[in-house]
Formats: sequence, structure tokens, C-alpha cells
Amino acid sequence: PGFYHQREFMITQHPTETSCATFWQMVLEQDAQFVICFSSIDGQECIPFWPESQGQSFRLNAVIISFLTEVETATRKAIKLSLTVRLNMDTFLIYKVSMV
Repeated sequence: PGFYHQREFMITQHPTETSCATFWQMVLEQDAQFVICFSSIDGQECIPFWPESQGQSFRLNAVIISFLTEVETATRKAIKLSLTVRLNMDTFLIYKVSMV
């Protein structure tokens, strides 16, 4: 539970190659405003679980993950993703923020 709302945030570990589709399904089902994902500091052991370049998309089962925009400042880097569920075409926006 969050501070103001029951589904304000969720905390998870970095998905593996075999759990990536389940990870995104969980994000959609939980409908959390924020997803906090623990990853290794250098990121070398962790596979990417979103498209790596602006304008790219990939599909996992019934979910399409699209890389919309990227903003970088002196202290953080943010990536805006969209998740679209192919069955009903609902779209959710996700922001990935990394501290520099």
C-alpha cells in the first residue's frame, strides 16, 4: 500500500529473460502509479526489458511496449514508455527514471 492510495507504487526485482512478459503483465494488473525496480548498479547482468531506442517497440504476448521519448538532465535520465494491451487497445504510460 502507498501513502495516499492502495496501489500507489509497487517494488519488484529486475525481470529475467524468462520473466519479462510476466513482469509487464504484473505492472498492468496492479495498476500502480509508480514501479520501483531494483537492478544492478552497472546494469551489465540485467537484460533490457523495454525498447532501447526512441521510436522502437516490441511485443510480449498481448502487450506492446513502445519507447516514446527520453529526457536527460545533469542529475537524472527519464524514459517515457507506453504499454498497449492488444486485446482492448488500452494504453498506459510508464516513466523510467535513472539517477545519474
